[in-house]
Amino acid sequence: ATRKKYPFAIVREVEFPSRSQTSILHDDLKEMADMLEMVAQRRRPWQLAVAERIKAAVGLLFPGGIALVFGSLASGLAAPCSDVDMVVRSYGTYTPQQALHLLAEHLGCQEWVQMLEAIHHTPVPVIRLGTACIPVSFGSQVSGSLIAVDITFETITHHGLRTCDVVKGFVSEYPPLKPLTLVLKQFLVEKGLNDPFVGGLSSYGLVLMIVNMFKLRYPQGLNSNVNLGTLFIEFLDLYKIPTFTGQRVSMQHLAPGVPLYIQDPIDPMNNIGRSCFGIHQVIQAFAEAHDAIQVSAIPSEGVDWSVLGAVFSTGHHKHVVNLVKQVWCPKENQISPKAELEAWAFSARSILLELMQERTTCISCHQDSSNHSASCKLARIIRSFPSMVN
Repeated sequence: ATRKKYPFAIVREVEFPSRSQTSILHDDLKEMADMLEMVAQRRRPWQLAVAERIKAAVGLLFPGGIALVFGSLASGLAAPCSDVDMVVRSYGTYTPQQALHLLAEHLGCQEWVQMLEAIHHTPVPVIRLGTACIPVSFGSQVSGSLIAVDITFETITHHGLRTCDVVKGFVSEYPPLKPLTLVLKQFLVEKGLNDPFVGGLSSYGLVLMIVNMFKLRYPQGLNSNVNLGTLFIEFLDLYKIPTFTGQRVSMQHLAPGVPLYIQDPIDPMNNIGRSCFGIHQVIQAFAEAHDAIQVSAIPSEGVDWSVLGAVFSTGHHKHVVNLVKQVWCPKENQISPKAELEAWAFSARSILLELMQERTTCISCHQDSSNHSASCKLARIIRSFPSMVN
């Protein structure tokens, strides 16, 4: 059904805590966002190593096919628990369902894959896999420390790569978007409201809601020195009641069975919030966070308590990040050499396969590819590591 356009919501006057408190909240938000990004960066080499293995599998099964990373890992908004989103492009004459079956069957046999689920009967068929656990900072390899990957297949209606470009544009246009997104994503994770597969609010939906708030509250644009605490409170104030309505984001005038409307800037007819059946729990969580800020006192010097910590129902926001580190942060001394070398090796393998498949003349010795010269360096690599190119 065609959705009617409604004007932006009337801007209500927002009640702010004292100026000093919003300044403290600004510092809390910046500190927590930086800490969360640090953990995400520590996971990144492991995630890229897994991505390279998947790229190699795609190149092996679908000659000329490629797998590309998109989503939060590519846009720079990855939280510590973020999945790796990948899309397979150019998979020959196979249908997306057939390609999904082939790739799932192949990946399911790999030792490094701990769990795999092929989901066929969804608007976008997806392979959801998890790797074996990686060593984390606090000893035991807990289940949360695995690398989770969602693999989809490009079609006319698949907007993943374009969505990534849109989000990158928003991040460039609105510098406060990144710290606000990282903290709010972690907030939704703590509440169990971040997974769209079970009715939660997607990361893309959250980004669009934040940008909608920017456009609504600051139609002339944001100043470079804007206070993050003020923006955080304005976001919570806007979405803490179940009657917000506007042209881009609304809970009013919806079709039956539609819980939330979030307009996709790529396709205005696509509702990003159509699966967010937990929106009332999300709104309740935003309302409780808003109330926690309003009643919180300014922390005294040396006290293990923060304004942002009150939002997370803990003493200090650092406690949240410390727990995140325990679950998600790889051991520092084990991350770079092995993971980065493995990522490099699989990248090199992909290049070798491409060179061998696309050329009849060797790029190294300039002889026929089936009859390399004795001094050919490329042939020497192929002979030395046959398992990497077969």
